[in-house]
This record gives sequence, structure tokens and C-alpha cells, in this order.
Amino acid sequence: MIRATMKRQSQWSALGQLKIMNFKHLSSNPESSPGRLVLLTGMVIAVLLLLSGCAGQEDDLPGSPGDLIARHLDARGGPDNLANLRVVERTGTITFHEMEPPASGSYRTCIRYPKEVVIEIEAGPIQYHHVLNRRGAFVCERDFQNCDPAEYEYELELQDTAKHANREELAWRMPGNYTLKQPDSAANSFFLSYLEHDARVELVFDAESGLLQSHSRDNHTRKFNDWRHSGPILLPYAYEDYQDGVKTYSIQLQNAVVSDSLSDWCTRLLQVSD
Repeated sequence: MIRATMKRQSQWSALGQLKIMNFKHLSSNPESSPGRLVLLTGMVIAVLLLLSGCAGQEDDLPGSPGDLIARHLDARGGPDNLANLRVVERTGTITFHEMEPPASGSYRTCIRYPKEVVIEIEAGPIQYHHVLNRRGAFVCERDFQNCDPAEYEYELELQDTAKHANREELAWRMPGNYTLKQPDSAANSFFLSYLEHDARVELVFDAESGLLQSHSRDNHTRKFNDWRHSGPILLPYAYEDYQDGVKTYSIQLQNAVVSDSLSDWCTRLLQVSD
């Protein structure tokens, strides 16, 4: 059994559910939760709202980091709707741009919060079939056959995805020192920068909608686009990940369902074991 592991790149990868990956039968690997992405860790939003007077805010900017984050959460449907998510299932396509030629294929995820996950990627040489259920975490071959218990680090990544994917903002942490600015006079966005555990974190918000446009942590960047309604919340339907300025992979969702119950596909796969 051939396994290839991918380096941790971003604490945001769980939103794409591509964090540290463990591929079977794979000669090349792209990144560290789709993503996990690797999640921007956090503090209660109420604490962030107290930061409006912190040093670093420019007088001509409307609002503080706490205001920007609150606007983003409200635009997504509100913190209560995000906190009360029960099931999110997403389908789409994924392209791994660093391979030659680029590998593209199907991408499908299912999360039953806060403890169960199914992630399936079938993109030519890249096959990814992971499950976290009540029996544990498993790494499987194609069609979720011949499953083996996942290594501990992958189990932790899947647990993190089950808790935080699609709602990482509820756990954002903001230090007291930050820079908040508009990148240039023509930019319709606001730029927020700070240090977290010696890593430079940069967030860019759309000034009109309040939604997050990109998140960077040191030399890894994830861009978000095509936000759409899925039940009571907004989800980004398009993701692009970059490492050192080079695009590593991109995801384009075709459908995202927010509900209280599982599909037959997810129900069946959450029964797998070794």
C-alpha cells in the first residue's frame, strides 16, 4: 500500500475539507483540508468586538477588525445559523494544478457535525477516500473498499474538519496588535494583517458585501469566490489555493446542501469500518 502525505499549509483548509491528506496509489500530492487546510484557530466573536479601540486602526477606515468579522458573519447568515449546522453535503470538481498535466476530477464531502465526515476525491492518479465515524477514522481505497484505520494525525485532521469546516470564523482569534487598511484607493476591499504564533496572517474582506475574499498564512493563500445561498447560510462555491504564489489546487462546487438529515450516499459510507 502506497501512501503519500502532504505538508500542512494553512489553518483554513478545513473549509475546503482538504487538510493533510493521505492518498492511496498516488505518485504526487498537492497540499495539506482540501483542505486542512491548517485551520485559523480562534476566540469567541464577542471578544473580537471589544477590539475596536486597539492600536493599528486607521482613522479613515469604517470600523474595526471586530466590525469586519461581524459583518462577514452576518453576510454569511449569522453566527447562530453557522453554529447550529447539522449536515452539509457538497459536490463539485477539483483540479490539482501542480501535476503535469493537471489532474481534475470529482470532489464530494459530507459532514454531520460535530463528529462525522466523508471526503471523496477521484481525480485520476489522486484518489482520496477518508471517513470519520463513530467507529473511528479510516483511509480507504476506491469506492471506499479495503479500509484501514487512519494514522493518528489524519484522525485529528478529520476531527477538526467535523467540528469546524464551513464555519471556521466562529473560532477566529485576533491579537491586540494588527494593521487594518484599504490596499489602495481603487480597491473595494479591506486588508487586515496580524501575527499569530509567529506566522503572518492576512485577511481581505470585500468592502461592499463584507464577505471574505482571501486568507493568507505566511506563504500559503486561499481565495474565496462565488458565494451562494445554501439553506440559511452562504457558502463559497469557488476556492483557489496557492503556495509561494503558485496555484496548487482549485475547487468549483456544483451543489451544496445544508439540512438536518444525511443523503443515502453519506449514510452508507458512514457505516464503513476496517
